[in-house]
Amino acid sequence: MTYSNDYKKNAIRLYNNRQTHNFIIDKILTIVNISRSTLYTWVSNQNEIFTNPKNKIKKRKKYSQITDECSQYIINYVDEYKQFKIKKLIKKINKQFNISISKHTIYNVLKKNKITNKKIKENHCPYNDTLLKEKKHILNKQLNEIEYNPISIDESGFYLYTNNNYGWSKIGTKCIIPGKNKMYMKKYSIAFAISRKKVIGYTLKSGAFNAKSFNKFMMSKVLNNNPHNQKCILDNAKIHHAILLNKKIKDKAIYNIPYCSQYNPIEMFFNTMKQYLNSVYIKSESSLRYHINLFIKKVNSIELNNYFNKAFSFLNN
Repeated sequence: MTYSNDYKKNAIRLYNNRQTHNFIIDKILTIVNISRSTLYTWVSNQNEIFTNPKNKIKKRKKYSQITDECSQYIINYVDEYKQFKIKKLIKKINKQFNISISKHTIYNVLKKNKITNKKIKENHCPYNDTLLKEKKHILNKQLNEIEYNPISIDESGFYLYTNNNYGWSKIGTKCIIPGKNKMYMKKYSIAFAISRKKVIGYTLKSGAFNAKSFNKFMMSKVLNNNPHNQKCILDNAKIHHAILLNKKIKDKAIYNIPYCSQYNPIEMFFNTMKQYLNSVYIKSESSLRYHINLFIKKVNSIELNNYFNKAFSFLNN
């Protein structure tokens, strides 16, 4: 935001006369509605602001100390240490190249090389590269036989009263919302089946799925809504291998590689759905069911097809 010269002068006068008016800094920031760093910048440049009517303050030209070698060092370090500490990296650069740089300089290097900070996903895959390659080949062969067009199925859990991790509040205040005792955070399980074109069906229940409830879901919501006789990709949960499962279900099953959920398209569907559900702060089962149905209406075949393409593309990496 651009501020006029008079606006800056008024803010500086309030700061300089704060003892006379018995103002604390936070009070001044509230009055002029600016950040603390902005106020201090104006105060440090007050001579130029009061003498220069056009408010054109000459900025000192900065010269980058970063060389190509140093930039590459930063990129390699971040690639090796995904959860690096910025202060530790600065110390290492100082020791390695005998230069002092700021956090902002490092962030600029990362931004220039399209390296961003994102949510971590842990990899629990226990296989070495050779064994994983063999398992991917087997799964690829099964999917190729059906032209990579299965029904993707899995279950996921959801707790009531789950909050989004972010919210809005005024500068200088914490964003606090009323909490709920964990004993009221009832868990629900959702079983979903999707294809490249549509959501086949889902079942919502209190608590967790067992072999009996999963068998009922598969028979009523999936196999009965499967006119093209498609195969189903499932993970290796115990209930997916249970003895009491109907033979028709087992005949249709293609089992994903254990601990490799990224190859099952429905995982991306669940991630998108949970982002939406967490944003609306659900307090009851009826509300949860309403918003699930609302989300399903918004999902289109293009999004679903992208989930399948992206999941199966990982098999070729």
